[in-house]
Amino acid sequence: MNDLISQAANAQVDSFVVDTSDLANYGLREPRGSVAFTSEGSKEPVVLQIGQAVEKEKDKIYVKLSTRDAVMVVPKTIETLLDTTPATVRDRNLIRVSADIVDRITVDSPGKEKIVLARKGESWVRKADGKDVAINVAGATRLLSTLQSEQVTDFVSDVATDLAKYGLDQPQETITLSSFASENTAETKAGEKPIVTILLGKEEGQSIYVKLDDEPFVVSVPKTVLEVAMTDPLQWQELAIFKNKPEDITSVEVTHEGLPPLSLERGKDKNWVLAKGDGKVDQTNVESMINTLATLRAVRWVGVTVPDQGLSQPKTVVSFKTASGGGKLLLGTKTQDLLTYASAEGLTGTFALSEPDVTAFQAPLIQGAPAAPTTPPASTTPGTPSTTAPTPAPTTTPATSPAPTTPPASSTPAPSATPTPTATPNPPTIPAAPPIKPETPATPKPEPPAPQSSSATPSTPATPAPAPAATPSPAPAK
Repeated sequence: MNDLISQAANAQVDSFVVDTSDLANYGLREPRGSVAFTSEGSKEPVVLQIGQAVEKEKDKIYVKLSTRDAVMVVPKTIETLLDTTPATVRDRNLIRVSADIVDRITVDSPGKEKIVLARKGESWVRKADGKDVAINVAGATRLLSTLQSEQVTDFVSDVATDLAKYGLDQPQETITLSSFASENTAETKAGEKPIVTILLGKEEGQSIYVKLDDEPFVVSVPKTVLEVAMTDPLQWQELAIFKNKPEDITSVEVTHEGLPPLSLERGKDKNWVLAKGDGKVDQTNVESMINTLATLRAVRWVGVTVPDQGLSQPKTVVSFKTASGGGKLLLGTKTQDLLTYASAEGLTGTFALSEPDVTAFQAPLIQGAPAAPTTPPASTTPGTPSTTAPTPAPTTTPATSPAPTTPPASSTPAPSATPTPTATPNPPTIPAAPPIKPETPATPKPEPPAPQSSSATPSTPATPAPAPAATPSPAPAK
């Protein structure tokens, strides 16, 4: 609204028209539109009349104020005031509620447990079975601030006659903000008093239809509001997974997929030693892992554990013991945003861990050992075929030794039974080709065909043998 007022108040007059005897010449006898401005304390409004465009200056327009006789020429942009609609001047804030008076946030979704978040001092808890359950306090704060700052993207309907059309007859979520008084006062009674109730209906593209229960119209807001209005109690759990002091952890066992378990224990000098086997422990990496493990925090809770998260066959398992107990952590596959699915013994559901935390669990704990990721097994698989390919080549290379005996061409024809030449000459020439392959001109080996020219037809089979052998050699080389 302030933008509209400043647009009219700050418009610069380009020039004045002296002859105003006939306002029809300027489109002001019956103006295209008018805007009335009423200031505080004044009885009559100031009316701005907007006429036609200036004939020779199409970017200018004639206007007149009710308080002056003169016709003025101003920039044509002022006519955008006439495009003003009720939606233009509506308040686009979804709600106007002060966070200080909100003591309860209730998230209700059909078929799911009702979420009741209650303010407790400067923090928030979840009310469940008459108990106060610790939650992700930042999540409650984020939900409240998101609702306060949410902006309407579109005013869909002024009268919500067909709620089913927008999925608001049976909303997918209902969020209620309430105040709460623990006892009766002169102003309020004890108990919960709703401030505003927000109905979330059907999603449409990147938006969702929304209605306030005490207002008639339907609006749309970004559907990202669903991400903060979580309906699964598991997603509201506090983010602290383990609450220990690093020095209280006395032993730890780490098992990576495809590798044997590695057990470490704290020695008398407080350094870490192998419980079994030999090797020099990387104290820096172990301490980094212990510090991460002792006060591990999730980035967020995902919800119910499902097979796709890879926790039934975890990539890494970390178990530890303290004087008063211990814990167990399982790491699964990656999330779409490159976090890692994880679960912990004694806690229900799956949470997501950050990349730096996961890296601490994958660092090598023994000096000189490879990193934990399963790259070594993966790399050996492709390597194996590559080694097998050269292996046949050397095995046939000894067979090349008969090739030098070719000078006695007479002996060669004897075994030159058609089956033998076809199989034998080709393999020997294949290994022989790699050394000669770089110098393709080295095919002057046909020069030894000196005996070839002198030799009779028997030598002719020997001659074709090298020639075709050279041709196939590139093919196997590929």
